[in-house]
Amino acid sequence: MIAQPVKQLDFLGVEKRRRELSAEGDPLEVLARVIPWESFRRGLDAALGRDKVTTGRPPFDVVKMLKILVLQHLYNLSDFQASYQLRDRLSWQRFVGIDLGEPVPDEKTIWAFRERLIQVDAIEETFYWFNRHLREEGFEAKGGTLIDATIIEAPIRRAIDEGTTTQEQAQRDDDAAWTKKNDVSFYGYKNHAAVDGAHKLIRSYDVTAASVHDSQCPEFLIDTGNASPDTCADSAYRSQENEIVCALAGKVSKIHYRAYRNTPLHPELERRNNERGKTRARVEHVFGAQKNDQNMRLIRTIGLARARAKIGLSNLVYNMRRFAYLVTAAPPNPATETG
Repeated sequence: MIAQPVKQLDFLGVEKRRRELSAEGDPLEVLARVIPWESFRRGLDAALGRDKVTTGRPPFDVVKMLKILVLQHLYNLSDFQASYQLRDRLSWQRFVGIDLGEPVPDEKTIWAFRERLIQVDAIEETFYWFNRHLREEGFEAKGGTLIDATIIEAPIRRAIDEGTTTQEQAQRDDDAAWTKKNDVSFYGYKNHAAVDGAHKLIRSYDVTAASVHDSQCPEFLIDTGNASPDTCADSAYRSQENEIVCALAGKVSKIHYRAYRNTPLHPELERRNNERGKTRARVEHVFGAQKNDQNMRLIRTIGLARARAKIGLSNLVYNMRRFAYLVTAAPPNPATETG
């Protein structure tokens, strides 16, 4: 049998395909262009201790690994699927910066990188590094601070019989908790977020078990850097303690008034709530985008630390996509942008 000649890689053909992807509107190309990926390198290297490593096999590039985590959230993929799709898709390889023939991180490498980020709290730091970039690019927080929380459900695992097996114990998430919303029970976590009213960018966040009431962590969410002192939230946040928190932070409370049993709201207070609701509703757009675009209705991690990482990455990815929209749409006045 005559051996078939080995075809050489046609680099011009690969470049032609990339141009075709660009012409058809590759959305990853925009993210690759407008996000300052290299600005994360120094902080990630320092957080992971890679700035001190001089011997041994060099690990995968931290910026490329961060991009892979972003892809996972954009497309809701497991570590295995992220590695497989990265080997398979030319647009993904271009986004991450992996050339044809270069090694691609396997699922264990992706898992280990994310676990290391969790151990050193680098995900939350990365979120705030990017927020600093937003301010430097002219997207300062303005239009008031919108505070709210959304439930992210976790899987419910019940024992089949009276005894609980070792495997079931290992899978059970003791950090997640039950809560009720509109008389419906949910099990999982909460993403508490402070969003600026002008740009709909998340400025700070906290992750707790779902049983933690919305009103218990506003002091961590009030954006003291917002140009407007207005702080908006629904009636669940209304309490004397939170009014004091706002006052001490130099904020103007625009928290919704609450009606009590057998004591309906005065019509004037209802009118104020309706006015405040028009502004506060913008925070619902943020949570809706996360749940629809990133499928962040359910997380399958175990433990609060991993839940914080998963939800924190979701907040970061949302801000990246929102920033990409804002700079490419280029509205003449970001304070009035409503997209």
